[in-house]
Amino acid sequence: MSYYLSEQRKPSYEAVEKILSSYPDLSAEWLTRGNGNMLLSQCGVIQESERIEKLIGTIESLQEVIDCRNAAIKEQAARIEQLESELKK
Repeated sequence: MSYYLSEQRKPSYEAVEKILSSYPDLSAEWLTRGNGNMLLSQCGVIQESERIEKLIGTIESLQEVIDCRNAAIKEQAARIEQLESELKK
C-alpha cells in the first residue's frame, strides 16, 4: 500500500476492485480519478436533493397547466349552459 501512496506504483485493476468490494460506499470515481465525493452516500444525498428539486418544479409547472385548463373547462361549461338555455326558448 505504501507504494501506491508514494506513487511509486499504480494500483492494479484487481487491487482497486478489492478495495471497492471491501468498501461498498467508496466512490470508484473518487478512488481512481480523485473526482467527486469520496463516499457514494454523499453523492446520493446531493443527487437525490437535486432530483427532488427538479420534481417539485415539474409538479408546480404541471399544477399551473391544470389550473389553466380547469378555468377553461369552467368557462366552457358556463357557455354550454348559456347555449342550452337559449335553445330551450
